[in-house]
Amino acid sequence: MTDTKLTPHEVNEKLAEVLINRLNALLESDPILGETFGLLIRTRVTCSDCIRDHDTIQVDVEEGCAYVGFLEMLNGIVGAIPVGHEKAGWGYVMAIVEDDKTVSRFVNTKHWKPLPAL
Repeated sequence: MTDTKLTPHEVNEKLAEVLINRLNALLESDPILGETFGLLIRTRVTCSDCIRDHDTIQVDVEEGCAYVGFLEMLNGIVGAIPVGHEKAGWGYVMAIVEDDKTVSRFVNTKHWKPLPAL
């Protein structure tokens, strides 16, 4: 038996993969969830200094007040894409939001490539 110890960044990417797969399975099981996730992603709530100062949770600061959202919390749990990658510092979990503000799917930010403009 070989010891296949993962690096912290490999663990983060595996965790992101599990979350993305589960979120997408939820979306596939209930079409209403696209709207629900869209609302969750657009919603920001005030947060504590501990959350504001956390290494991996991204927050918005407006007029001295810190706000956090659903994706920022998820990505704070998963961790940020490491230095050396094109999207270093970004969270792994990305939501694809359609024109009607619904979420159609979740993807790994590190591997996502936007579609070319028409």
